[in-house]
Amino acid sequence: LIGDIERAFKLATSLRFIYPASSALAGYWIMTAPLTSPVGDMAGDLGEILVAHPDVCVALSQRALQQRNPSSAEAYALTSHKTKPAWSQPHFLLAQAELVRALPNMVGASLDAYSRFAHAARAEAHATEAIQCARAEHNRITEMQALLNRSKSFLLRGKTDEGFTDAEAAHKLSPDDVEALLGFAESHIAKGLFQEAATLLESSYESAPIVQLSATYAYALSATNTDTNLDKAIEVLQKITPDIPTEMLPPAAVLAIRAMTKRNATEAAKEFVLGLSGRIDTATELTLQSAIEQDASRAVTLALEAASHCSANTHTETKEFLGRTFMKHQRPADA
Repeated sequence: LIGDIERAFKLATSLRFIYPASSALAGYWIMTAPLTSPVGDMAGDLGEILVAHPDVCVALSQRALQQRNPSSAEAYALTSHKTKPAWSQPHFLLAQAELVRALPNMVGASLDAYSRFAHAARAEAHATEAIQCARAEHNRITEMQALLNRSKSFLLRGKTDEGFTDAEAAHKLSPDDVEALLGFAESHIAKGLFQEAATLLESSYESAPIVQLSATYAYALSATNTDTNLDKAIEVLQKITPDIPTEMLPPAAVLAIRAMTKRNATEAAKEFVLGLSGRIDTATELTLQSAIEQDASRAVTLALEAASHCSANTHTETKEFLGRTFMKHQRPADA
């Protein structure tokens, strides 16, 4: 039932009445449940015996991570680890939980440097354990995923060479895996190898344009600052914008307008911003309008209005772009 999760969940729910003690079935039930189903409620429905099973704990931990609940994910992974200490999955999930804590949140805000580094260091330790266990299990998929986790933990602490090495190893293990390719490209970007990152992603974008991969491809192209690549980045972003999830839209829109202003594509920028109306928050929409406004006085008015709508939930990319607009108009205090 791959591709039909709703039907799979209904079937798993029905079968649980027949096989209530099956840990494998419980795992399928957890992973096919609606994403809005609270992980704690699912654990309560399973009962104490099943919730203590290592396979079920791994499924609950995975679901908690999907819900960006690292504390619950960590708790379930630790329970699984107590029963199966040499299994790679609990270590992998513990690393994932630490990365969720360390990485920027949905609006791009980050922890203070000390906390971010601490979580990233713990992620590295768990990922290293996962890699070692996966190799002992001859589990190439988990080894690849754990290498990507460790790569991210290195990059978060500015260890670009180590992060690059792990991402390269992950990509060699599974060269056709999209996540491995994306991780390898991101490690190139971290080292400032923008053209190389764009080249890596180009064929995958053309054959199967996945939103996250396409957005990273556009970023790499834009970062090269060549006219040809800026035009290509604009083309990519215009193509994928209708499919970009709401939480990814502000940074993608800022990236597009930056590229368009560099190319003096004012009319295209106006059309692009108009097409976003109703899909992005007011602060971001006004920030984009201010950036492309030709009249300086009107641009400042729009920027000030954008600033009045900024809040803790406004994406940091929007705020940084707005700050640059203020600086462009010699308003450092507002910036």
